[in-house]
Amino acid sequence: MAEGFGCLAVLPIELLSHTFAYLPVEAVVKSATVSRAWHTLVSDDVLWKILYERDLGLVVASHLPYKQAYQSKFWRLNPERSSTHVKISENGIQVHAQGPGCSSRTAVLWHGFSTGRHTWIVEVMSLVAGCDSGVGVVSADFPVQSGNIGIEPHSWGIGMSPGGSKPAGLTRYQIPKRLSLGDTVYCDLDCDSCTLTIALLSAPQCVNEVLARFTEVRPKTPAGRLYPACSFCP
Repeated sequence: MAEGFGCLAVLPIELLSHTFAYLPVEAVVKSATVSRAWHTLVSDDVLWKILYERDLGLVVASHLPYKQAYQSKFWRLNPERSSTHVKISENGIQVHAQGPGCSSRTAVLWHGFSTGRHTWIVEVMSLVAGCDSGVGVVSADFPVQSGNIGIEPHSWGIGMSPGGSKPAGLTRYQIPKRLSLGDTVYCDLDCDSCTLTIALLSAPQCVNEVLARFTEVRPKTPAGRLYPACSFCP
């Protein structure tokens, strides 16, 4: 019997730990604030190994505690799920084109989301007129080697470059009226209401202009996840 878990104390500690492995990582983190007993349970490295392999798709012997390894990749771009024509920095948060020209170059985050509300920012460091550069979210089956965000099915986003074109009738992709070099783009994904809002920040945490708002934003399958991503052409 597990002590310090209230009405859940009738369950063995092993079953409680197994149950936590089915929760979104955000819920696991929040549960650590309930009590010392819950904090101890969700700090167990066996649980974080399961979460690490489930969410990041890796089965490896990490040299770090799995909780620390998970946190180190949570908001980092994933080279293994990104185009071969992009170069991701060592810190995992900057990306630029490399190699010969191609139709698309996409970088995708390690971690995807299926529940809750999540926000992140993208800083515009280069713009090329007429390109299909974009920022938004994609599902796990998005074709990173050839697809453009918002144009491929099960992806939603905005075109970041001036002079781009929007395919007729496409509701997953929008081109904002203004976007300049040095702008900070704010993304707000609410998985529970299936909405994605993309806005322009004039200052930290200060929305200056909503660039696009998408509804019916959901992964291809009920158990799937949506991944923050950016794509661009040279």
